Amino acid sequence: MPRIVDAAWQRWWAYVAAPPRRLASLAAARIVLGIAGVHWYLAVGAERGLLFGQDGARVPPSGWSFATWWPEGIDVLWWVGLLLAAACAVLGGHAVVAAHALVYIAFINRNPLVADSGDRLATCVLPLLACTVTDAMWSPLAARRRARLARREVVAAGDVVHNVALAALVGQVALVYVSAALWKLGGRAWVGGTAVGTIVRLDDYRLWGLPGFVLDHPVLVNGLTWAVIALQAAVVPLLLMARRERRWAIVVVIALAGFHLSTALVMGLVSFGLHAIGADLVLLPERDRVPARGSP
Repeated sequence: MPRIVDAAWQRWWAYVAAPPRRLASLAAARIVLGIAGVHWYLAVGAERGLLFGQDGARVPPSGWSFATWWPEGIDVLWWVGLLLAAACAVLGGHAVVAAHALVYIAFINRNPLVADSGDRLATCVLPLLACTVTDAMWSPLAARRRARLARREVVAAGDVVHNVALAALVGQVALVYVSAALWKLGGRAWVGGTAVGTIVRLDDYRLWGLPGFVLDHPVLVNGLTWAVIALQAAVVPLLLMARRERRWAIVVVIALAGFHLSTALVMGLVSFGLHAIGADLVLLPERDRVPARGSP
């Protein structure tokens, strides 16, 4: 047993004590999550006073939120949040992503009834994302960031924090899909194959909807319902396979993106879909790293 523990620790330390990993994946995640934040602020903007203001809905906050300390400043906070979400998408960087996470979570905590599963996922993902390097690609700051990484003589503490946060992000996303699959397997409608057909018939979850010929055929409805369960249950096994063959991670991300885009178009879950796709992008295999001088 001590040998197994020691070997596991050595593999873990070799993973985290290395130059920052998955710079492209994290930059892509930052862009999509920033766009998701912009969409969210615009979606609630017209009713921000009602939803979050001092004369609006009387909903107990679900957690810490400076929006409860300054309710008369909701308009200012909304503009600040919108600009920070846009800056997250365009610029990235530790400070920008952290500020976006802080204001966004404050709004979600101020009125938890506004949040959906995508918003809750974002409150878990954004703080971790702020601990990673997100501006090394597809940002006006990318050249300076990559130059700073390349000048490092050895692996720095910030690199370890980056890789630990990345591992936590991957674990968080994997946990979401495992728990979602297990929850569905415990539901009669999902196991019976009727859940998708029931949900898309609800007016609250309909944008374009499914064609009538699909809803009229139980075999198709059953197939779609079980396809959702199978996709979510397959995420972790495919990620384990991706340790040897990285293309499986690409397959996972493409399949999940297709699923979330479909739910956005069929059910109108746009904010949820954008946040989920942004989180899923951290699963993409590593493209390149900026090696530290003296690193193997």
